[in-house]
Amino acid sequence: IFFRFFHLRERGIAMSDWACPTCTFLNDEAAESCRMCGESRPANPGRTLGSGPGPDASETSILLPRSGSSASSSGSGSSPLRRREARRPPQRGGADWWSWVAPHLTSRNAVPLGVALLVLLSLSTTIVEVGHVGVVDVFGSVRATPLPAGLNFVNPLAKVHPVSVQTAIITAAENVPTKEGLSVHLEAAALFHLAPDRAPEMYRTVGMDALDRIVAANFHSVIREITSAHDAKALYTAKTRLEMTTDLKGNLQKLVASWGIIVEDTPLKKLELPESLQHAIEDKLLAEQAAEKMQFILDKERQEAERKKIEAGGISTFQQIVSGDVTEGILRWKGIEATEMLADSPNPKTVIIGGGDGGVPIIISDGDPTTSTSHSRGPSHSQTPRKPEAERPPAPKT
Repeated sequence: IFFRFFHLRERGIAMSDWACPTCTFLNDEAAESCRMCGESRPANPGRTLGSGPGPDASETSILLPRSGSSASSSGSGSSPLRRREARRPPQRGGADWWSWVAPHLTSRNAVPLGVALLVLLSLSTTIVEVGHVGVVDVFGSVRATPLPAGLNFVNPLAKVHPVSVQTAIITAAENVPTKEGLSVHLEAAALFHLAPDRAPEMYRTVGMDALDRIVAANFHSVIREITSAHDAKALYTAKTRLEMTTDLKGNLQKLVASWGIIVEDTPLKKLELPESLQHAIEDKLLAEQAAEKMQFILDKERQEAERKKIEAGGISTFQQIVSGDVTEGILRWKGIEATEMLADSPNPKTVIIGGGDGGVPIIISDGDPTTSTSHSRGPSHSQTPRKPEAERPPAPKT
């Protein structure tokens, strides 16, 4: 019907066109056979009476030729004309359909048809960027399944809204109270992304512009809740910071899970205490370090005193054991042996026999005025004192 319309628009309905008696197709006056079915042109072809429904027909009427003697059976001398409704083109597939379509494709109708097909094709395809999913909206009705990234075919009347599922980052910097009521400056970040299968629901309920606002509002609330449970001093330790990071992630995930938001991490970026409080904490830490150092010194001295006490006890026990077995004669004999070893020493010295207490020899070193005594009364060797340098004769000249 579409191509037939263009055919009639192009050629019009002329009285010179003839209608095929088999398929009722309108052919040119010069055509010797039907362009639709190939039927040869009859000797007296019919003529068109006009367009639109006739007085007794719902479609274009075709004037057919008289069919011999049967036409005179109407009882009049003249040959009345019979009306016959034009039949529709055959609804066939394959080559038969194309054989009917091909003759109607002209330069005037092929170009508009090609443009219409290109426009329809462009409206039926959409490309979703990487890291996004497409939410299909057809006159306010949102499809439950999102479109994946890439080329997709959709309803030409539908609108596709790209929704990002990439990781997003929000930061929070504010003064929050601690467990003691002190105000500290805290900066933290939250890394999150939207679950792809929840994108249509998120678009339908709150809209995509509200995603960051939802996460930010809950993130500020969780930060205040976590910091108020810790002391200001504890915020300096790595253990407390790790606990805060874990608590921030867990609590925030519970609050935003209903919107299909997945929290990846919540690192702490910066933590600052008031300057006066920071100095007080530093002084306290220094005092604690000094006290620990003094305690270490005291523990060390106690251990040293205990060591000396044990050492003195050992010496006292040794003397008690030795004093019972050593006699005076043994001590004198040991003194004589020591005197002999000193006398045999190559160092210059002076030995005075019987000059010491109890007859112990006196040994005077040549270079040391200190007097050494040996507790011995036995005989000993003697050496003549050496003359001073001034009394020695000069060396002979050579």
